[in-house]
Amino acid sequence: MIIRALNNKDVFKVAYEMRNKDFEELSSTMRSSNRQRVATLLMMGSEDIRCDGWVFCTDDNDPVMVVAWTKFPENHKRVRVGMFATDRFNEINLQVTRFLVK
Repeated sequence: MIIRALNNKDVFKVAYEMRNKDFEELSSTMRSSNRQRVATLLMMGSEDIRCDGWVFCTDDNDPVMVVAWTKFPENHKRVRVGMFATDRFNEINLQVTRFLVK
């Protein structure tokens, strides 16, 4: 498994190819059923100065999962965390769990 910092290309790819259940949940909050629009909005959100996170890739360097968080500076006590993945997530799910539990 390869882990990279958030970047536009990977966020858009994972968002565009995300699992149907992830798309169903995220698209409902964005009021759009267009995959390209939802992927673009998620990519634009990852560019926010308050946003940070990782892109998890398979060993063949295919980005399959994004975990991102937004820190709200007004009170430093609130963080919004999100995660979405492609259908290849099951290839790295145990490695992701081990990484996040460390």
